[in-house]
Amino acid sequence: MSKIIGIQFFLLLILAQCKSPYSNQTLVQQSSKTDTINATDPITDTTLGPMDSAVISGDIYYALFKTNDTLYILDKNRDTILKEGNDSWQGFEFKDFNGDGFKDIIIQLASNASGVEDLLLFNKSTNNFIPVKNFSDFPAPLPIAGTKYYYSYHKSGCADMNWDSDLFYIRNNKAIRLGHIECIACPDEKTGIYIHKITRKKESLYQKLSIKILGNYDDYKWGFIKYYWGKNYKKFSSN
Repeated sequence: MSKIIGIQFFLLLILAQCKSPYSNQTLVQQSSKTDTINATDPITDTTLGPMDSAVISGDIYYALFKTNDTLYILDKNRDTILKEGNDSWQGFEFKDFNGDGFKDIIIQLASNASGVEDLLLFNKSTNNFIPVKNFSDFPAPLPIAGTKYYYSYHKSGCADMNWDSDLFYIRNNKAIRLGHIECIACPDEKTGIYIHKITRKKESLYQKLSIKILGNYDDYKWGFIKYYWGKNYKKFSSN
């Protein structure tokens, strides 16, 4: 009898150690929303990373970044309307980038340069998000108020004494460069601010300035970049 009891105890011990393969699943959810997602919801996924949602034109859209380096965009019915993958993507946010009143999706990329991003523009005709080609070529983009133009900035070495800025705009879901400022301020190099015009993808020197001009602006180079592009963008556009 004692032998039978011992066998029964051993079997019970094994069963107690066995767990359902689903018992340890956890939904990783980083959302600005306070509402919870039911276990039966189709966006519930053990591979889910950052998540957010936004209401656009009265409808809700979800952005889900999964651990397979893929971003999924879902519509109000929780149907996938866009699936894009990039192993350099680090995070994202809903934001109206082009000022048309509809929220777009800006995606941050891992890069040696700061402010490198991808952009998905919301298309009100198709109710979908369209990737903008070449957008990551223009780090830390800022708009020129009241226009369709933007300018970028990135470091180019020598403890950030050398830097570059591009004037660009978006046409047919593609970022197009129109002008380029190259500042060389390293003492052991040929210093100066070299401004180039881009026409049909060909770059030509348009203007050369002394780096001393940067001292005329309250924000130094930042003030110069904003002022120069804001005043002169029309000179670089054929439209």
